[in-house]
Amino acid sequence: MLSLSEARQRARSVLAEVTRGRDPAADRDDLKKADEFKALVLRYIDSRAPNLGSKTLAEYRRMASAYLSGTPLGRTPSRAIRRADVKSWLEGIARKAPVMSNRVFQLVRATLRFAVREELLDSNPCEGLQRPRREKDRERELTDKEIKILWKAVDAESPQVAAAVRVLLLLGQRSTETLEMRWSDLDLDAKIPVWTIPGRFRKGSRLHVVTLSPLAVRILGALRAVTGNQGRVFHGVTSANVERDWWGSVRERAMADGIAEHFTRHDLRSTCATGCSRLGAAESTVSRILGHAVITGTVPVTARYDRFAHLPERAAALKAWAAHIEGLVAST
Repeated sequence: MLSLSEARQRARSVLAEVTRGRDPAADRDDLKKADEFKALVLRYIDSRAPNLGSKTLAEYRRMASAYLSGTPLGRTPSRAIRRADVKSWLEGIARKAPVMSNRVFQLVRATLRFAVREELLDSNPCEGLQRPRREKDRERELTDKEIKILWKAVDAESPQVAAAVRVLLLLGQRSTETLEMRWSDLDLDAKIPVWTIPGRFRKGSRLHVVTLSPLAVRILGALRAVTGNQGRVFHGVTSANVERDWWGSVRERAMADGIAEHFTRHDLRSTCATGCSRLGAAESTVSRILGHAVITGTVPVTARYDRFAHLPERAAALKAWAAHIEGLVAST
Protein backbone atom coordinates (compact mmCIF):
# COMPACT_ATOMS: atom_id res chain seq x y z
CA MET A 1 0.00 0.00 0.00
CA LEU A 2 1.31 3.48 -0.89
CA SER A 3 2.08 5.96 1.86
CA LEU A 4 0.49 9.41 1.69
CA SER A 5 3.80 11.00 0.67
CA GLU A 6 4.38 8.36 -2.06
CA ALA A 7 0.88 8.89 -3.39
CA ARG A 8 1.43 12.64 -3.55
CA GLN A 9 4.75 12.16 -5.35
CA ARG A 10 3.14 9.86 -7.92
CA ALA A 11 0.29 12.30 -8.44
CA ARG A 12 2.79 15.11 -9.06
CA SER A 13 4.62 12.91 -11.61
CA VAL A 14 1.39 12.14 -13.44
CA LEU A 15 0.42 15.83 -13.43
CA ALA A 16 3.85 16.75 -14.84
CA GLU A 17 3.41 14.21 -17.66
CA VAL A 18 0.00 15.63 -18.53
CA THR A 19 1.44 19.15 -18.54
CA ARG A 20 4.08 18.02 -21.04
CA GLY A 21 1.34 16.69 -23.30
CA ARG A 22 1.64 13.01 -22.49
CA ASP A 23 -1.39 10.87 -21.76
CA PRO A 24 -0.56 8.28 -19.06
CA ALA A 25 -3.76 6.37 -19.85
CA ALA A 26 -2.77 6.15 -23.51
CA ASP A 27 0.69 4.97 -22.51
CA ARG A 28 -0.87 2.21 -20.43
CA ASP A 29 -3.06 1.26 -23.40
CA ASP A 30 -0.04 1.11 -25.70
CA LEU A 31 1.83 -1.13 -23.25
CA LYS A 32 -1.21 -3.34 -22.93
CA LYS A 33 -1.58 -3.65 -26.71
CA ALA A 34 2.12 -4.44 -27.09
CA ASP A 35 1.64 -7.38 -24.72
CA GLU A 36 -1.42 -8.79 -26.53
CA PHE A 37 -1.26 -12.07 -28.42
CA LYS A 38 -1.99 -10.41 -31.77
CA ALA A 39 1.07 -8.18 -31.27
CA LEU A 40 3.18 -11.28 -30.64
CA VAL A 41 1.93 -12.85 -33.87
CA LEU A 42 2.76 -9.67 -35.81
CA ARG A 43 6.20 -9.59 -34.20
CA TYR A 44 6.83 -13.14 -35.41
CA ILE A 45 5.66 -12.24 -38.92
CA ASP A 46 7.96 -9.20 -39.00
CA SER A 47 10.88 -11.40 -37.91
CA ARG A 48 10.25 -13.70 -40.88
CA ALA A 49 9.61 -10.92 -43.42
CA PRO A 50 13.11 -10.95 -44.99
CA ASN A 51 12.77 -14.66 -45.80
CA LEU A 52 9.17 -14.71 -47.03
CA GLY A 53 7.75 -14.04 -50.47
CA SER A 54 5.58 -10.94 -50.73
CA LYS A 55 2.39 -12.97 -51.21
CA THR A 56 3.11 -15.24 -48.22
CA LEU A 57 3.89 -12.22 -46.05
CA ALA A 58 0.68 -10.51 -47.10
CA GLU A 59 -1.33 -13.68 -46.39
CA TYR A 60 0.15 -14.01 -42.88
CA ARG A 61 -0.77 -10.42 -42.10
CA ARG A 62 -4.24 -10.94 -43.55
CA MET A 63 -4.77 -13.97 -41.31
CA ALA A 64 -3.65 -12.01 -38.24
CA SER A 65 -6.07 -9.23 -39.11
CA ALA A 66 -9.00 -11.45 -40.09
CA TYR A 67 -8.83 -13.94 -37.24
CA LEU A 68 -7.20 -12.07 -34.31
CA SER A 69 -8.13 -8.39 -34.58
CA GLY A 70 -10.90 -7.54 -32.14
CA THR A 71 -11.16 -11.09 -30.78
CA PRO A 72 -10.81 -12.08 -27.11
CA LEU A 73 -7.83 -14.28 -27.99
CA GLY A 74 -6.12 -11.51 -29.94
CA ARG A 75 -6.48 -9.15 -26.95
CA THR A 76 -5.30 -11.72 -24.39
CA PRO A 77 -1.85 -11.02 -22.89
CA SER A 78 0.62 -13.44 -24.44
CA ARG A 79 1.65 -14.90 -21.10
CA ALA A 80 -2.00 -15.60 -20.26
CA ILE A 81 -2.73 -17.67 -23.39
CA ARG A 82 -4.38 -20.98 -22.50
CA ARG A 83 -4.35 -24.11 -24.64
CA ALA A 84 -8.12 -24.56 -24.24
CA ASP A 85 -8.77 -21.01 -25.49
CA VAL A 86 -6.63 -21.54 -28.60
CA LYS A 87 -8.27 -24.88 -29.33
CA SER A 88 -11.77 -23.41 -28.98
CA TRP A 89 -10.85 -20.44 -31.19
CA LEU A 90 -9.42 -22.69 -33.92
CA GLU A 91 -12.50 -24.89 -33.80
CA GLY A 92 -14.65 -21.83 -34.43
CA ILE A 93 -12.61 -21.06 -37.56
CA ALA A 94 -12.69 -24.70 -38.67
CA ARG A 95 -16.49 -24.85 -38.71
CA LYS A 96 -16.57 -22.22 -41.45
CA ALA A 97 -13.18 -22.70 -43.13
CA PRO A 98 -11.62 -26.12 -42.41
CA VAL A 99 -8.50 -25.73 -44.54
CA MET A 100 -7.89 -22.13 -43.44
CA SER A 101 -8.10 -23.19 -39.78
CA ASN A 102 -5.10 -25.44 -40.40
CA ARG A 103 -3.15 -22.56 -41.94
CA VAL A 104 -3.99 -20.30 -39.00
CA PHE A 105 -2.95 -23.08 -36.62
CA GLN A 106 0.43 -23.32 -38.36
CA LEU A 107 0.94 -19.57 -37.93
CA VAL A 108 0.03 -19.70 -34.23
CA ARG A 109 2.25 -22.73 -33.64
CA ALA A 110 5.21 -21.03 -35.33
CA THR A 111 4.58 -17.84 -33.33
CA LEU A 112 4.62 -19.64 -29.98
CA ARG A 113 7.78 -21.57 -30.85
CA PHE A 114 9.39 -18.29 -31.87
CA ALA A 115 8.32 -16.71 -28.55
CA VAL A 116 9.90 -19.51 -26.52
CA ARG A 117 13.08 -19.40 -28.63
CA GLU A 118 13.37 -15.64 -28.14
CA GLU A 119 12.58 -15.99 -24.39
CA LEU A 120 9.41 -13.94 -24.73
CA LEU A 121 7.52 -16.84 -23.16
CA ASP A 122 8.75 -19.41 -20.67
CA SER A 123 6.90 -22.27 -22.34
CA ASN A 124 4.64 -23.07 -25.25
CA PRO A 125 1.07 -23.50 -23.95
CA CYS A 126 0.03 -25.23 -27.17
CA GLU A 127 2.86 -27.74 -27.47
CA GLY A 128 1.43 -30.96 -28.90
CA LEU A 129 -1.83 -29.36 -30.04
CA GLN A 130 -3.02 -30.95 -33.29
CA ARG A 131 -4.33 -29.10 -36.33
CA PRO A 132 -8.13 -28.66 -36.26
CA ARG A 133 -8.93 -30.70 -39.36
CA ARG A 134 -7.36 -33.53 -41.28
CA GLU A 135 -6.66 -32.77 -44.92
CA LYS A 136 -6.99 -35.41 -47.57
CA ASP A 137 -4.18 -35.39 -50.08
CA ARG A 138 -5.70 -34.38 -53.38
CA GLU A 139 -4.42 -36.10 -56.49
CA ARG A 140 -5.89 -34.80 -59.72
CA GLU A 141 -4.27 -34.82 -63.12
CA LEU A 142 -6.13 -34.06 -66.31
CA THR A 143 -6.46 -36.93 -68.77
CA ASP A 144 -5.38 -36.55 -72.38
CA LYS A 145 -9.00 -36.07 -73.35
CA GLU A 146 -9.45 -33.36 -70.72
CA ILE A 147 -6.25 -31.60 -71.82
CA LYS A 148 -7.58 -31.45 -75.36
CA ILE A 149 -10.92 -30.04 -74.16
CA LEU A 150 -9.26 -27.39 -71.97
CA TRP A 151 -6.79 -26.34 -74.67
CA LYS A 152 -9.59 -25.71 -77.16
CA ALA A 153 -11.96 -24.19 -74.60
CA VAL A 154 -9.63 -21.26 -73.90
CA ASP A 155 -9.82 -20.17 -77.54
CA ALA A 156 -12.94 -18.28 -76.43
CA GLU A 157 -11.01 -16.35 -73.74
CA SER A 158 -8.85 -13.26 -74.12
CA PRO A 159 -5.35 -13.77 -75.62
CA GLN A 160 -3.76 -13.21 -72.20
CA VAL A 161 -5.99 -15.74 -70.42
CA ALA A 162 -5.63 -18.34 -73.17
CA ALA A 163 -1.84 -17.99 -73.13
CA ALA A 164 -1.70 -18.08 -69.32
CA VAL A 165 -3.66 -21.34 -69.09
CA ARG A 166 -1.58 -22.98 -71.81
CA VAL A 167 1.71 -21.86 -70.25
CA LEU A 168 0.55 -23.19 -66.85
CA LEU A 169 -0.08 -26.57 -68.44
CA LEU A 170 3.12 -26.59 -70.52
CA LEU A 171 5.59 -25.46 -67.84
CA GLY A 172 4.14 -26.74 -64.56
CA GLN A 173 4.96 -23.67 -62.50
CA ARG A 174 2.79 -22.25 -59.72
CA SER A 175 0.04 -19.98 -60.97
CA THR A 176 1.08 -17.12 -58.65
CA GLU A 177 4.58 -17.21 -60.17
CA THR A 178 3.37 -17.63 -63.74
CA LEU A 179 1.01 -14.67 -63.57
CA GLU A 180 3.93 -12.46 -62.45
CA MET A 181 5.98 -13.34 -65.55
CA ARG A 182 7.74 -10.28 -67.01
CA TRP A 183 8.95 -9.91 -70.57
CA SER A 184 12.30 -8.83 -69.14
CA ASP A 185 12.64 -12.24 -67.43
CA LEU A 186 12.33 -14.14 -70.73
CA ASP A 187 15.10 -15.06 -73.15
CA LEU A 188 13.17 -16.47 -76.09
CA ASP A 189 16.10 -16.36 -78.51
CA ALA A 190 18.69 -18.30 -76.49
CA LYS A 191 19.95 -21.71 -77.61
CA ILE A 192 17.88 -23.06 -74.74
CA PRO A 193 15.13 -20.46 -74.25
CA VAL A 194 14.51 -19.79 -70.56
CA TRP A 195 12.31 -17.91 -68.15
CA THR A 196 14.13 -16.74 -65.02
CA ILE A 197 11.72 -16.32 -62.09
CA PRO A 198 13.03 -13.79 -59.53
CA GLY A 199 13.00 -14.96 -55.92
CA ARG A 200 10.56 -12.23 -54.88
CA PHE A 201 7.81 -14.00 -56.82
CA ARG A 202 8.53 -17.53 -55.59
CA LYS A 203 7.61 -19.59 -52.57
CA GLY A 204 10.80 -19.76 -50.51
CA SER A 205 12.20 -16.67 -52.28
CA ARG A 206 14.63 -18.76 -54.40
CA LEU A 207 15.37 -17.74 -57.98
CA HIS A 208 14.29 -20.45 -60.44
CA VAL A 209 15.15 -21.02 -64.11
CA VAL A 210 12.51 -22.66 -66.33
CA THR A 211 13.29 -23.92 -69.82
CA LEU A 212 10.79 -23.05 -72.55
CA SER A 213 9.64 -25.60 -75.11
CA PRO A 214 9.27 -24.51 -78.76
CA LEU A 215 5.48 -24.52 -78.29
CA ALA A 216 5.75 -22.26 -75.22
CA VAL A 217 8.04 -19.90 -77.16
CA ARG A 218 5.53 -19.71 -80.01
CA ILE A 219 2.64 -18.99 -77.64
CA LEU A 220 4.57 -16.24 -75.86
CA GLY A 221 5.81 -14.79 -79.15
CA ALA A 222 2.27 -14.63 -80.52
CA LEU A 223 1.07 -12.90 -77.36
CA ARG A 224 3.89 -10.38 -77.55
CA ALA A 225 2.83 -9.51 -81.11
CA VAL A 226 -0.62 -8.65 -79.76
CA THR A 227 0.20 -6.94 -76.46
CA GLY A 228 3.75 -5.61 -76.81
CA ASN A 229 6.72 -6.59 -74.70
CA GLN A 230 6.61 -4.20 -71.74
CA GLY A 231 5.82 -5.11 -68.13
CA ARG A 232 3.83 -8.22 -67.20
CA VAL A 233 3.29 -10.86 -69.88
CA PHE A 234 -0.23 -11.69 -68.73
CA HIS A 235 -1.32 -8.13 -68.05
CA GLY A 236 -4.78 -8.01 -66.51
CA VAL A 237 -4.71 -11.66 -65.41
CA THR A 238 -4.09 -11.80 -61.67
CA SER A 239 -4.40 -14.08 -58.63
CA ALA A 240 -7.02 -11.78 -57.10
CA ASN A 241 -10.61 -13.04 -57.18
CA VAL A 242 -9.64 -15.74 -59.67
CA GLU A 243 -12.75 -17.81 -59.03
CA ARG A 244 -15.03 -14.92 -59.94
CA ASP A 245 -12.69 -13.59 -62.61
CA TRP A 246 -10.76 -15.39 -65.34
CA TRP A 247 -10.22 -18.86 -63.84
CA GLY A 248 -13.87 -19.34 -62.96
CA SER A 249 -14.75 -18.60 -66.58
CA VAL A 250 -12.10 -20.98 -67.92
CA ARG A 251 -13.17 -23.87 -65.73
CA GLU A 252 -16.88 -23.32 -66.32
CA ARG A 253 -16.36 -23.29 -70.09
CA ALA A 254 -14.12 -26.40 -70.04
CA MET A 255 -16.55 -28.34 -67.84
CA ALA A 256 -19.43 -27.35 -70.13
CA ASP A 257 -17.39 -28.74 -73.03
CA GLY A 258 -16.92 -32.14 -71.41
CA ILE A 259 -14.57 -32.11 -68.38
CA ALA A 260 -16.77 -33.78 -65.78
CA GLU A 261 -14.65 -33.52 -62.61
CA HIS A 262 -13.77 -30.28 -60.82
CA PHE A 263 -10.17 -29.15 -61.37
CA THR A 264 -7.97 -26.32 -60.11
CA ARG A 265 -5.12 -24.25 -61.47
CA HIS A 266 -2.72 -26.29 -59.33
CA ASP A 267 -3.92 -29.44 -61.08
CA LEU A 268 -2.28 -28.12 -64.25
CA ARG A 269 1.06 -28.21 -62.42
CA SER A 270 0.40 -31.80 -61.32
CA THR A 271 -0.62 -32.72 -64.86
CA CYS A 272 2.64 -31.36 -66.29
CA ALA A 273 4.75 -33.22 -63.70
CA THR A 274 2.92 -36.50 -64.24
CA GLY A 275 3.04 -36.07 -68.02
CA CYS A 276 6.81 -35.50 -68.05
CA SER A 277 7.31 -38.58 -65.86
CA ARG A 278 5.05 -40.69 -68.08
CA LEU A 279 7.12 -39.67 -71.11
CA GLY A 280 10.35 -40.84 -69.49
CA ALA A 281 11.75 -37.90 -67.49
CA ALA A 282 13.70 -38.89 -64.39
CA GLU A 283 12.25 -38.02 -61.00
CA SER A 284 15.13 -35.62 -60.30
CA THR A 285 14.50 -33.87 -63.64
CA VAL A 286 10.82 -33.39 -62.82
CA SER A 287 11.78 -32.04 -59.39
CA ARG A 288 14.09 -29.51 -61.03
CA ILE A 289 11.35 -28.48 -63.47
CA LEU A 290 8.98 -27.86 -60.55
CA GLY A 291 11.66 -25.95 -58.64
CA HIS A 292 11.64 -28.09 -55.54
CA ALA A 293 14.13 -26.97 -52.90
CA VAL A 294 15.36 -30.55 -52.36
CA ILE A 295 15.92 -32.60 -55.51
CA THR A 296 14.98 -36.25 -55.01
CA GLY A 297 17.77 -38.75 -55.63
CA THR A 298 20.61 -36.21 -55.83
CA VAL A 299 23.45 -35.00 -53.66
CA PRO A 300 22.68 -31.51 -52.23
CA VAL A 301 24.43 -28.73 -54.13
CA THR A 302 24.56 -24.98 -53.72
CA ALA A 303 21.38 -23.13 -54.62
CA ARG A 304 23.26 -21.00 -57.17
CA TYR A 305 24.55 -24.01 -59.09
CA ASP A 306 21.28 -25.91 -58.97
CA ARG A 307 19.37 -23.10 -60.69
CA PHE A 308 21.13 -23.96 -63.93
CA ALA A 309 21.84 -27.66 -63.38
CA HIS A 310 20.79 -30.12 -66.07
CA LEU A 311 19.11 -27.56 -68.34
CA PRO A 312 19.30 -29.87 -71.40
CA GLU A 313 17.47 -32.66 -69.51
CA ARG A 314 14.81 -30.24 -68.31
CA ALA A 315 14.44 -28.77 -71.79
CA ALA A 316 14.10 -32.24 -73.32
CA ALA A 317 11.41 -33.26 -70.81
CA LEU A 318 9.31 -30.13 -71.35
CA LYS A 319 9.80 -30.33 -75.12
CA ALA A 320 8.51 -33.92 -75.13
CA TRP A 321 5.55 -32.89 -72.97
CA ALA A 322 4.71 -30.00 -75.30
CA ALA A 323 4.98 -32.27 -78.35
CA HIS A 324 2.56 -34.68 -76.67
CA ILE A 325 0.05 -31.90 -76.06
CA GLU A 326 0.48 -30.58 -79.60
CA GLY A 327 -0.30 -34.03 -80.92
CA LEU A 328 -3.43 -34.24 -78.79
CA VAL A 329 -4.70 -30.87 -79.95
CA ALA A 330 -3.99 -31.63 -83.62
CA SER A 331 -5.92 -34.92 -83.50
CA THR A 332 -9.62 -34.97 -84.38
